Amino acid sequence: MASSELAYTVGKCTWINRDATGIITSRGVDEYDGEHLILLSTFDGHDRPKTVKSFEYLDNKLTKSDSRYFLPDGAMYELWLTEYDSQGESAERTA
Repeated sequence: MASSELAYTVGKCTWINRDATGIITSRGVDEYDGEHLILLSTFDGHDRPKTVKSFEYLDNKLTKSDSRYFLPDGAMYELWLTEYDSQGESAERTA
């Protein structure tokens, strides 16, 4: 049976997934500035990055995001820079 662990502190949520033998298969960290998610990171069982996303806000509205995706060996293979309009819709995306 697999298991998951969650831990919450002010401004941060961390999680760990384990397989039936207790080995860590993935983990993640979500960081907040007040109510806003500012960083989302996921890692594999060997602590190599899988996804790293950062978010920027202005006047409580999402304005930019930076999304990076990684191969199993930890090498980055994709990068998306996104800007959002005043409605929070994707206005411009750069790969």
